[in-house]
Amino acid sequence: MRLHTTGRTFRQGLAGVLALGLTTAGCSGSGSGHALNQAPGGTAGSGSTSGSGSSATAVLDIQLLPGSGAGEASFHGQDVLVLGLRLEATGSADVDVRGLTLTASGSADESATVEVVRLFEDVNGDGLIDAAVDRLLSTSSSLAPPFSVDDGDASLPLVIPGSAGLLDTVPAGAVKQWLVSLDLTGAAAPAETLVLGLTASAAVDAVESGSTLPATITGLPVVASPVTLFQNTHLLVSELCVQPTPSEFVEIYNPTAAAIDLTDHPLTDGTNRASQQFYFNVVTGRDMGGGTFAASDFHVRFPQGATIAPGAYQTIAMDSDSFTTTYGFAPDYEVKQDGATDGIPDMVAVAPDSVGSSAGLTNTREIVVLYRWDGQTDLVEDVDYVVYGNVNDHFVDKTGVAIDGPDQDTATSAYQPDTDGLFQHRAPGHVSGRSSTRINVEETGESQAGGNGLGGHDETSEDTAIHFTPDRAPTPGGP
Repeated sequence: MRLHTTGRTFRQGLAGVLALGLTTAGCSGSGSGHALNQAPGGTAGSGSTSGSGSSATAVLDIQLLPGSGAGEASFHGQDVLVLGLRLEATGSADVDVRGLTLTASGSADESATVEVVRLFEDVNGDGLIDAAVDRLLSTSSSLAPPFSVDDGDASLPLVIPGSAGLLDTVPAGAVKQWLVSLDLTGAAAPAETLVLGLTASAAVDAVESGSTLPATITGLPVVASPVTLFQNTHLLVSELCVQPTPSEFVEIYNPTAAAIDLTDHPLTDGTNRASQQFYFNVVTGRDMGGGTFAASDFHVRFPQGATIAPGAYQTIAMDSDSFTTTYGFAPDYEVKQDGATDGIPDMVAVAPDSVGSSAGLTNTREIVVLYRWDGQTDLVEDVDYVVYGNVNDHFVDKTGVAIDGPDQDTATSAYQPDTDGLFQHRAPGHVSGRSSTRINVEETGESQAGGNGLGGHDETSEDTAIHFTPDRAPTPGGP
């Protein structure tokens, strides 16, 4: 299975050398990003240099804004703030800055990760990009990626839109703050990093105002803290194989930058509207689906202490012996309750008999729900929700549902409205020997607020019809 978003294939960073001039196109920032501390300071370099014929009266000192670049950024982030600079004209002459040469580093491949680079003057000095206040000094072309290869230098000329090519001036004795932001495309692995900085005086094209005499540059190098990239905020069901029966498995993927504890993450196919069996009834201990309702259903959770590493895939087979025969290697877990003698951890039944004697995935239609519940609260949180095939009775709509769980009180808690079942999307089923494979990890189009999922996502709104493909050979445990 190969995961991608907006037609781009996910890949690891490749070492290389970067040398690219960035051209100008009008653009505005979104106002998002990490706040930077405006106090003077940062990483001071050891050598200030002056070019041949440089003016001793034009001196520009550059410092890193503390906290610059530190933090995390989601793929497809807009105006992710990665570098903050404090520029002070410490000599007796004004300094005209005509451009910067940024050095990129980190484990991410900038050519596959960075879509746009922008440079702003932080007019109000708050360390945040605010398009309504801050001044856009330069932006890379929207016609081509700003980084053609991984790592190296990128030239960012200061050509201010609407100013006929004028540059930015730092008056003698004055201080300005500049902010560098990136638009990210999503083509990277979770926990990869991006770092930008200015490493030598030659990286700053600055002259004495009104002349061509190079200014003396001090304070370099300045290098921001790494920005850690992640793909999503929660686990995903990444692949389903439902036929032939010996091949059946569910695969999950961790697209975040951190390991996730799986202990409180149940997995089930045991939901049926016609019979009023719903996974969220697990808080009441009845009518929760699984083997108590149908021999072919299951409602299980991961063993105590189970985790999944960032960027990792794990497979849950219906039967480990059949899975191993089919694929030539063992799954991570199995639904069949046959003990630990075969070396494959069993998924844990959420209640007695919640794993049917013939538990498995129906070929033509099914629902697979991964959710989180701490065993105490009234409400469960959807993690990922996939319905496939021609399903009329397996979808879930918790709109209007209020329920009381095993907590100390008798008050009910109400769910947020789900997407109406008539408008929930169905992932495509697949023929024997293939699998339904996720090809978009960003859940594009899913409602990100007001839902019953982690962080308020509405997992029932994702367009799984276009985020899964049925035409690939199974690849359990990997992309």
